[in-house]
Amino acid sequence: MALFKKTETKETKATKPVKAVKKEVAPKEATKEVAVVAPISVGANSVHPAQIIIGPRITEKAGMTAEQGVYVFDVSKRANTTEVAKAIKALYGVAPAKVRMAKVPSKRVIVRGKGGVKSGGKKAYVYMPKGKTIEIV
Repeated sequence: MALFKKTETKETKATKPVKAVKKEVAPKEATKEVAVVAPISVGANSVHPAQIIIGPRITEKAGMTAEQGVYVFDVSKRANTTEVAKAIKALYGVAPAKVRMAKVPSKRVIVRGKGGVKSGGKKAYVYMPKGKTIEIV
C-alpha cells in the first residue's frame, strides 16, 4: 500500500523538533507472599499434597453440597482417607471432620466416530466442622 505511505526525507527529519518524553514510573506494588506447602509424610515416603488432591470437582451437585460444608475433590487413585485429610489440612489450613471416598467408574465414549474409554478415578467428600469453610478457586 505505497499510495498511503508518507515518506520523509533526511532534510525533514532533521528540521523536526525533538520532544522530551517523560516516563511515568508506577509505584511498586506490595509483593504477595506465597504460602509454601510442605510435603506430607506417608509411611516412609513424603508426598506433596498436590499429588494427592488433583483438584476440586466442579459439578451442580458439588455446588449444592458445598453450601452445607461438604466439599468434593478429585483425588489420586491410590489415595486413602488419612492422606486426603492431611493434604486438605496442608493446603487449606483446616482439619476436616470427616472424609469419605468414592470410586468413579470408567466409561465407554464415542468421539467423532471413534470409540474410546474415559478413565475413571476417585473422588473424596470432605466434611468440614461447623463454622469452618474453605475457599475453592
